[in-house]
This record gives sequence, C-alpha cells and structure tokens, in this order.
Amino acid sequence: MTPTPWLLLIEMVQAKRGANIEAIVKATGWLPHTGRAMISGLRQAGYQIEVERPKGKKAVYRIVGGPKASRRA
Repeated sequence: MTPTPWLLLIEMVQAKRGANIEAIVKATGWLPHTGRAMISGLRQAGYQIEVERPKGKKAVYRIVGGPKASRRA
C-alpha cells in the first residue's frame, strides 16, 4: 500500500536527515508552495519543525517534536 502524500511528507521530515523542498516535490508531486504550505499545516497540527539553512544549500525541514515524534526514522 502506497502512503498518501501527507503521510509521505511526515515520514520524510521525521527522518534524521530531514527533507528539503525539492525532495518533497519529487516524492509527492506537489508544487513547491504546496510543500511549504503542508509543512505549515504540520506546525498547526502540533508538530515542532526545525529548519536548517546550511550556507550555500537548500533549507532542510525536520520534525523535532510533537505528534508521532517518537517514531523518527
């Protein structure tokens, strides 16, 4: 059974390495602004999202707390 895009997003940002918008777009088929809106939706649902912005690289989003945070990959 293939996970829904919403569950796929949660799995991706729960991983220790997190996910950037390009990876989220590729995995879900969403447009970049939709991916960012869904990340915002995760925040509204109670997830704590960390954003790492390494110099010269794309922002990486990672769940650091909230619902299901104990199931990090």
